[in-house]
Amino acid sequence: MRQILADIESLSQHNHMLNTDQNVFRPDQCTHCHTSNLWRHGHYTRKADYENSFLDSLNPIKILRFYCSHCHKTCSVLPECIPPQRHYPWSIQEKVLIAVLAGSGYQRASGKQRPSRWTISRWVRRLHAQFLEHADYLRSQFSSLGRLTSFTDCWSSFLSAHPLSKAMVSMNNAGIIVP
Repeated sequence: MRQILADIESLSQHNHMLNTDQNVFRPDQCTHCHTSNLWRHGHYTRKADYENSFLDSLNPIKILRFYCSHCHKTCSVLPECIPPQRHYPWSIQEKVLIAVLAGSGYQRASGKQRPSRWTISRWVRRLHAQFLEHADYLRSQFSSLGRLTSFTDCWSSFLSAHPLSKAMVSMNNAGIIVP
């Protein structure tokens, strides 16, 4: 299943690709029935830009939809920078996770604005709940993680060399649940 398209790491890059080559977003096959009869079927929008001010915001972000003529269902492909079913982009989640791994409490990691400490707590709980599966997969893909076994050591080591979005895209495309 190709739900997330790798190597589109920013919203501006995503918008540029939409304006130059929309076929990059077309899945090779339907995510439901696995046939290759997909046509463009409009788009939906997401609010994904939480880093720019209101006047400079790239919102709303278009996400292309595709229709399968075989099973009559639609699917879409997200760029790497936008997580599925999450409000905040991976870049913000990564900054917060780095702060938490460095010892900041949830209140301090949230700063004065967003995300809230409850949201951060939920993110960390979900990562902890799936840590063993994620760590096994990441160790098999990134030898630099070696034999790190603790949550903090493993994620700190990974995030010092790679963005969080790379881990999540890789796991999603391997069929592992992304928190």
